[in-house]
Amino acid sequence: MVQNKCGLNETYVPYRLSCPERCTEKGKKVCLVKRKLPNCECLDGYRINRTDDCILNEDCPGYIKKKKKTKRSKKCPKNMVYLSCRSNCESYCTDKIFKTCSIDCNNPGCQCKYPYLLNEKNECVDRSECFKNLTTLSYDKKCPENMVFSECPPINDITCFNLDENKTNKTECGKPRCICEEGLVLYYKTCYEIEFCPEIRKIATLKNMVLKMQAF
Repeated sequence: MVQNKCGLNETYVPYRLSCPERCTEKGKKVCLVKRKLPNCECLDGYRINRTDDCILNEDCPGYIKKKKKTKRSKKCPKNMVYLSCRSNCESYCTDKIFKTCSIDCNNPGCQCKYPYLLNEKNECVDRSECFKNLTTLSYDKKCPENMVFSECPPINDITCFNLDENKTNKTECGKPRCICEEGLVLYYKTCYEIEFCPEIRKIATLKNMVLKMQAF
């Protein structure tokens, strides 16, 4: 089902409830969330009737009104929707791949509509808009020698001391910035070829030994 085919009083969500509320049921249920099943779901304050349409809770047969009035809708910022069972992990512009989240519900609140992502200002934007303003500013600044600007660099700069870690952890992006060109590693703000790593490690070890001796 695509986003623009949702019915009346429905919204498109990235994680559909595994047990949507129906008129035939009383009270709130503790639901789980099905993974990777984007689909349409009733807006908050609505339930599914016998004809599978989303209607207001108070329009369900036998509905008992509460003493305190509840708001029929919650206002959320642009490109966000109010969900009684939010996903446990938000999707961000810096994510390289779609996250696999736990099946537990987060507290009710506003969340990005599918497929919008959270940018650094906590605004829900299309992926094409993620780094629109940021990259324009960043490309105006020249990177140091042997470095290039990256929109999706590793979270930590690649050094002689974390080469193996960066090979296995490529699922998330760090803050857009200048990084060493491919095949180079960073050491004290300068990029060196990986083949110099043995010497760099020796130098680092010697420096640590000197610092320890000075501490006594």
